[in-house]
Amino acid sequence: MRGTRQAPGRTREEDRGEEYRSLLSDPSRPHRIHPPAQVGRRTAPLAPTERTMTRALFLAHREDHRRHPGRHPETAMTSVPFLALFALLRLLVGVFPAKAAQEPPTVPEDFAFLFQIRHLVTEDPEGVLQRLDPKALRNHRYAGELHLFAARAALRLEKHALAATHFRAAAQRSPEIAAYALEEMAQALEGGGNPTAAIPLYQEIAEAYRQVPIHLPAQRAAARLYHDVGRPGIAIVSLDRLLETPLRVEALLDKSTWLEEIGNREGALAILLALREELPPQIDEIERRLAHFAQEEALPPEPAASRRNRARRLRRLGRFDLAWAALAPLLSGDADLDREIHFEAGYTLFRMRDYRRALEEFQAYEAAGGKKGKALFWIAFTLSRLGDFQASRAHYEMLISLLPTTSYAEEARFKLGLVAEELGERERAIEAYEAVVRRASRFAPDARWRLAWIAFSNGAFAEAVEHLDASLGGKIQDEEAERALYWKGRALAALDRPEAAQEAYRRLLSEAPDTYYGALARLRLGAGNDLAFLQRLFPERTRRGEISSGALREVFAPDRGKKEPRFPLHRETLEAAYAAFHAFEGALETFRYEGMEEIRRAAHLLLIGRPSDARLELRGVESRNPHDERFLRWLAPLYLHTKGFHRLVRLAENDLAGRLKPPVEANRPLWRLAYPAAYADVLRSVCEGQPKLDPWMLTALMRTESHFDPQARSPVGALGIAQIMPETGRRLAEALHLTPFSPEMLFDPEVSILLAAHYLRRLLHLLGTPLPAIAAYNAGEAKVAEWLSRWGDLPMDAFLESMSYAETRNYVKTVTRDWLRYRSLYGKHMP
Repeated sequence: MRGTRQAPGRTREEDRGEEYRSLLSDPSRPHRIHPPAQVGRRTAPLAPTERTMTRALFLAHREDHRRHPGRHPETAMTSVPFLALFALLRLLVGVFPAKAAQEPPTVPEDFAFLFQIRHLVTEDPEGVLQRLDPKALRNHRYAGELHLFAARAALRLEKHALAATHFRAAAQRSPEIAAYALEEMAQALEGGGNPTAAIPLYQEIAEAYRQVPIHLPAQRAAARLYHDVGRPGIAIVSLDRLLETPLRVEALLDKSTWLEEIGNREGALAILLALREELPPQIDEIERRLAHFAQEEALPPEPAASRRNRARRLRRLGRFDLAWAALAPLLSGDADLDREIHFEAGYTLFRMRDYRRALEEFQAYEAAGGKKGKALFWIAFTLSRLGDFQASRAHYEMLISLLPTTSYAEEARFKLGLVAEELGERERAIEAYEAVVRRASRFAPDARWRLAWIAFSNGAFAEAVEHLDASLGGKIQDEEAERALYWKGRALAALDRPEAAQEAYRRLLSEAPDTYYGALARLRLGAGNDLAFLQRLFPERTRRGEISSGALREVFAPDRGKKEPRFPLHRETLEAAYAAFHAFEGALETFRYEGMEEIRRAAHLLLIGRPSDARLELRGVESRNPHDERFLRWLAPLYLHTKGFHRLVRLAENDLAGRLKPPVEANRPLWRLAYPAAYADVLRSVCEGQPKLDPWMLTALMRTESHFDPQARSPVGALGIAQIMPETGRRLAEALHLTPFSPEMLFDPEVSILLAAHYLRRLLHLLGTPLPAIAAYNAGEAKVAEWLSRWGDLPMDAFLESMSYAETRNYVKTVTRDWLRYRSLYGKHMP
């Protein structure tokens, strides 16, 4: 820490005693609180809080006792109790943190200068070098960071020698960013065509900064450069050092590349085949490399059984695309094996929503002598997805006739009811569901709900109440019970029994607040602060009129008169940057956990614009401490400021699941960990000027889609934080004039958010109200238009229950619930 200069003849503790006395005498005066030397080298103005006041009392008391030991003889006896009281107060402040100050912290001039220089590097590098003269850098609090910015500016002006000088100065003046400054220097040398000079820098990082996450990538980079400059022996030795580290797979991939380059194709292929069996996260690159070998007919044939087993493992990982690639060319000549391959291929294609080809594979499985019940069920199910309900019914009935006691037959009996509903055959549907209820199979609760829904939809409200009462047990513990209680209330209201209906709604609101059906209960009771909002979400009539095919095509029509978007969509403000750094310094002040060095490095990585590296430092802190509530509350703001939203949600849901019980008002801080205001700055930017597009709706949608994971990949191939299919992304990018487009762009949160916002805006324009638009995001606008043509005259709550796809029904309910939770946690306007 860079401490303050102390007065002659006085100890540092004496200076601090006076400082804390002045704080106690005038706590309203802005004051700079210096943390202990072991905490960190930076200082920042902190608003007086319960924590700092408690600390001030303690230090003032200790200083007074040291100066005047005879003034209060009893203090010799009370020091230990006082320390115990102090420890208790510190603990209470940690568990119940002081409320955040209403006013944001005042930004010091030195920080404002740092921030200005950082953003001038790209706009005016010459001006940066002029402003950062030796005098300006000599005594500046952030001299190391400023040297780094000067180095970046010099590189832009191709002043490589000057850049190297500033990089070295940055490493010397700021230990927190030393390794990262050396890394940028090495990358600059490498990019400038001087790999020989870059190698020692990478080696220095790998050997002298082993506590920093980038030391292993630096070791790999050094090995790669040794290979590039013609020293393969040293390169291989450097890679071998990584084989017992988390970079093992990357090292082996590099090694296989080099072996192939020197003609050792057998060795390279052996490495790739061994890695393929492990199914690491780099499986896409491995398959791409193996496909290259296959094109050159250098890949030995893989036994069919091995390919089938690999496809199964890929399918369990949710990689249906790679599973299909493994299965597609298979014909083994072994009849038993071929049968299983046909089924695996059919199931994989079904999960990829390629129903036509899935049907062909299931039919081939049946023709090859596959298990009759299994074949008939999946053929029938696939036919229903293709809309051929008559053929689907025939196969279900054949299954029940041939194999009446199997589990497939039990599910087929329930599916027959769904098919009859799709065909508009109410009596046959009732007959099918009643048969399921009588058999008391595992599908009986679902069948009873369908009976209740048919009765309600046809005005038989008393009959609906009977079925719903039979579904309800004791305490409301799951969404099925919430649904039954809500629709019981709706049926009772239709029977002109308002008191009984309100009793059902009140019970639902009491036992399941802040849920989808709890919100509907609030709407029916006319309760809550969000009543007007709920009334807009759930109109009494969903949609009027048909949607033409031309209107559907307009969803992807180009935006006329709009230019290509410029990134970044949002530029960080000075206040936000200082708030982030201030949060890290506050964290260093608050508790003593393992990993304080990582916290310091993360804080300064934010200063130099490297939030992803800051997140890696936080993962190191996370791995070294128990995940109790106090630690997670302490860590949460740091993940928020580094945009580690995905990790924060996972931690909250995995480690605090027992505490996340509705209502959200009962424990708002914990709920905010699970529901962070992710990418709020970008969302405000893309939703600006779009009154129908609520940023919280898009936030809830992204949380449901990916838990805010920018690298998310779905089983059907959707990519990124908003889970956009590559083909959909291409069409949306063309509409926004964002070209050229590549699927990898969907892993950029800003691109993904921009495309998702544009898509939702078009869906809202097409469909009129938010909830059908959310349904279309999941099922497609054409399918929702079809549902609206059938059930558009229904109230919104009934329309959503009527949609054919259970996945889409659940999706809309989840997004709506989370949308309402966000508004409850943060207010209707995004902060």
